[in-house]
Amino acid sequence: MAVATDAEARWAEALDELEASIERFARLALTAYDTTDQPPVVPEPYLLPADLGPVPADLRDRAEELAGRADSVQTELHRVRALVGDQIAGLQKAVPAHAYHDDREPSFLDELG
Repeated sequence: MAVATDAEARWAEALDELEASIERFARLALTAYDTTDQPPVVPEPYLLPADLGPVPADLRDRAEELAGRADSVQTELHRVRALVGDQIAGLQKAVPAHAYHDDREPSFLDELG
């Protein structure tokens, strides 16, 4: 069994952190339509340290797999964002801001005016 160099150990740790971050964002995409009253918690993204240097050859496949997973999660988050945006736009059309005369209930003119 080969002994990992310091660079390999640092990269392995960084990839572990990156994988955990990607999975937190994947959970966010899956729970975007959670019916609880709590807003979703948006995780802080993990940024690879700038001083890692090139990916060691032994970790290149894992790094590429994580990059693909990150792209998939990002695509899903964009899809969810677009769906939420469409829902908000639909609500804004259904109940225009001028339909409210106070903060409590919508007010519409009926046939009698």
